[in-house]
Amino acid sequence: MKKQFRKSKYDRCPWAEKLERVSYLLEKKVIDLLQATKNQTKTAQLIRMSFIQINRILYNAVERGLARRNNIGEIKHISIDEKSFKRDMSMSQY
Repeated sequence: MKKQFRKSKYDRCPWAEKLERVSYLLEKKVIDLLQATKNQTKTAQLIRMSFIQINRILYNAVERGLARRNNIGEIKHISIDEKSFKRDMSMSQY
Protein backbone atom coordinates (compact mmCIF):
# COMPACT_ATOMS: atom_id res chain seq x y z
CA MET A 1 0.00 0.00 0.00
CA LYS A 2 1.40 3.37 -0.97
CA LYS A 3 0.32 6.25 1.23
CA GLN A 4 -0.17 9.80 0.13
CA PHE A 5 -1.15 12.77 2.24
CA ARG A 6 -4.70 12.07 3.53
CA LYS A 7 -5.31 9.55 0.76
CA SER A 8 -4.48 5.92 0.30
CA LYS A 9 -3.56 4.45 -3.02
CA TYR A 10 -3.75 0.70 -3.45
CA ASP A 11 -1.68 -1.31 -5.89
CA ARG A 12 -3.04 -4.52 -7.31
CA CYS A 13 -1.27 -7.65 -6.11
CA PRO A 14 -1.08 -10.64 -8.48
CA TRP A 15 -2.28 -13.21 -5.92
CA ALA A 16 -5.67 -11.66 -5.04
CA GLU A 17 -8.53 -9.61 -6.43
CA LYS A 18 -8.57 -5.88 -5.83
CA LEU A 19 -9.84 -4.97 -2.34
CA GLU A 20 -10.35 -8.65 -1.40
CA ARG A 21 -8.96 -10.10 1.82
CA VAL A 22 -8.33 -13.64 0.59
CA SER A 23 -5.80 -14.94 -1.92
CA TYR A 24 -6.54 -17.13 -4.92
CA LEU A 25 -4.85 -20.05 -3.17
CA LEU A 26 -7.13 -19.75 -0.13
CA GLU A 27 -10.15 -19.45 -2.43
CA LYS A 28 -9.13 -22.67 -4.18
CA LYS A 29 -8.76 -24.49 -0.84
CA VAL A 30 -12.17 -23.21 0.31
CA ILE A 31 -13.85 -24.28 -2.96
CA ASP A 32 -12.25 -27.74 -2.71
CA LEU A 33 -13.51 -28.08 0.86
CA LEU A 34 -16.97 -26.84 -0.17
CA GLN A 35 -17.11 -29.53 -2.84
CA ALA A 36 -16.14 -32.15 -0.26
CA THR A 37 -18.51 -31.03 2.52
CA LYS A 38 -21.32 -29.61 0.35
CA ASN A 39 -22.15 -27.35 3.31
CA GLN A 40 -21.12 -23.72 3.75
CA THR A 41 -21.58 -23.71 7.53
CA LYS A 42 -19.40 -26.80 8.06
CA THR A 43 -16.74 -25.36 5.75
CA ALA A 44 -16.77 -22.09 7.69
CA GLN A 45 -16.30 -24.00 10.96
CA LEU A 46 -13.47 -26.16 9.58
CA ILE A 47 -11.56 -23.22 8.11
CA ARG A 48 -12.45 -20.91 11.02
CA MET A 49 -13.94 -18.23 8.84
CA SER A 50 -17.38 -16.66 8.95
CA PHE A 51 -20.27 -17.91 6.86
CA ILE A 52 -20.34 -14.55 5.07
CA GLN A 53 -16.69 -14.89 4.00
CA ILE A 54 -17.29 -18.41 2.68
CA ASN A 55 -20.41 -17.23 0.85
CA ARG A 56 -18.46 -14.33 -0.70
CA ILE A 57 -15.72 -16.70 -1.91
CA LEU A 58 -18.37 -18.98 -3.41
CA TYR A 59 -20.11 -16.04 -5.10
CA ASN A 60 -16.81 -14.76 -6.58
CA ALA A 61 -15.89 -18.24 -7.84
CA VAL A 62 -19.29 -18.66 -9.51
CA GLU A 63 -19.02 -15.21 -11.13
CA ARG A 64 -15.56 -16.03 -12.52
CA GLY A 65 -16.78 -19.40 -13.79
CA LEU A 66 -19.80 -17.89 -15.53
CA ALA A 67 -17.65 -15.18 -17.11
CA ARG A 68 -15.32 -17.86 -18.44
CA ARG A 69 -18.21 -19.98 -19.71
CA ASN A 70 -19.70 -17.15 -21.79
CA ASN A 71 -16.50 -16.91 -23.82
CA ILE A 72 -16.78 -20.40 -25.32
CA GLY A 73 -18.33 -19.12 -28.51
CA GLU A 74 -21.38 -20.02 -30.50
CA ILE A 75 -23.41 -23.19 -29.81
CA LYS A 76 -23.30 -25.41 -32.90
CA HIS A 77 -25.32 -28.45 -31.78
CA ILE A 78 -28.06 -29.13 -29.26
CA SER A 79 -29.49 -32.47 -28.13
CA ILE A 80 -33.16 -33.06 -27.41
CA ASP A 81 -34.73 -36.04 -25.68
CA GLU A 82 -37.35 -37.27 -28.17
CA LYS A 83 -39.69 -38.82 -25.61
CA SER A 84 -39.82 -35.68 -23.48
CA PHE A 85 -40.25 -33.56 -26.60
CA LYS A 86 -43.24 -35.66 -27.71
CA ARG A 87 -44.79 -35.38 -24.25
CA ASP A 88 -44.35 -31.60 -24.46
CA MET A 89 -42.18 -31.45 -21.36
CA SER A 90 -40.45 -28.12 -21.26
CA MET A 91 -37.10 -27.78 -19.53
CA SER A 92 -38.26 -24.57 -17.87
CA GLN A 93 -39.94 -26.74 -15.23
CA TYR A 94 -36.53 -27.77 -13.90
